[in-house]
Amino acid sequence: MLRITTVLILAGTLLACGGKSAEQAAVEDLYANATEQLKNLQEGTTERPALTREDLEAMVPETLLGLARTSLSANQTGAMGFTISTATAEFKNEDSSRRISLTITDGMGGNLPGMSLVNSMTVDQKEGTRITKTTSIDGQKAILTWDSETKDGELTVIFPQSILKLDGHDLNAKEDLGEAYGELSLGKLK
Repeated sequence: MLRITTVLILAGTLLACGGKSAEQAAVEDLYANATEQLKNLQEGTTERPALTREDLEAMVPETLLGLARTSLSANQTGAMGFTISTATAEFKNEDSSRRISLTITDGMGGNLPGMSLVNSMTVDQKEGTRITKTTSIDGQKAILTWDSETKDGELTVIFPQSILKLDGHDLNAKEDLGEAYGELSLGKLK
C-alpha cells in the first residue's frame, strides 16, 4: 500500500512538472491500474533491500557544482513489510540565489508493477520557454524540465528501485543538471 502511495505521489510530482498532455494521460493510466497493482504487490519480491539512511547520506557530497551543502536529512520508514529510505540535501551559493535541491528515494521496489508504468512514460513538451522531455542519463530513464527564461530546471532519474531528483534554480544552462548528476556516486542505486 505504501508503494502504491509512493508511485501515486511520483505521478503527481511528474504531472506538476509540466503541463497536462502526455503526463496527464500517464497519470490517468496509473490511477486506473492502481487496484490491479495493489493485488500484484504481494506477489513479487524486491531485488535488494532498501538502502539505509546511512547509505543514502554517503551518496550526498559536501559540494555540488561548486555550491556548498547547507542541509542534509535522511529518513527511513517501514510499514506492512516495506521500507522506504529518503535523503534530502540543499546546496546554495553565498547569497542563496543559485541553489540545487537533491532528493534520493530508495526502496520503491523492482516488484512494483507501477514502476514499469512509470518507466514506460515518455514526455516531449514545450510551453513557452519551458521544455519537459524524456531522456536517458547514465543508462537510466530520466525526465528533464528546463525553463530557459528563469534558468530553473529539474532532472528526475528513475532507477529500478529508486528515484533521484535534482531541482536547480538560477543555473547557467540545462546541462548543469546533468553535470550535477555526474558528480554523485550512485553505484548502490543501480
